[in-house]
Amino acid sequence: MVHAALVDRPPLGKTRHRPAPTASRHGLLGVRARDFDLDRAPASPDLAGLVERHWLVRWDLPDGREGSVSLIPHPCVNLFAAGGPVAVAGVGDKVFTYRYSGRGHVFG
Repeated sequence: MVHAALVDRPPLGKTRHRPAPTASRHGLLGVRARDFDLDRAPASPDLAGLVERHWLVRWDLPDGREGSVSLIPHPCVNLFAAGGPVAVAGVGDKVFTYRYSGRGHVFG
C-alpha cells in the first residue's frame, strides 16, 4: 500500500511524508474470520518512505463453498499479486466485492 499523501507531487525541492497508518479491519464489510486470514506487516525501513505496509490474504474453503468480502477503498495505490501477473490498483471511489473459492492468496 502506497501512502496517499505521496501520490500527489510535493513542491519542487521539498519532501512530504505524512504516514497515516491504517492497519485495522476498518473498510472490510461482512467479513467472517473463519473464511480468510488477513496479515499485515510494516514495510522494511528502506521502503517505509513510500510503502505503508505489506498485506497477505489467504483462504482455504471446502469444495462448493464461495466466500466474498466487500471493501471500502482506502485512498491509496495497491501493488499486488493474485495468482497472475503483478497488478496495480489505483485509488477506488466506490465499495467493491472480491469473491473467492477453493484455496488461494493475494499479496500486496
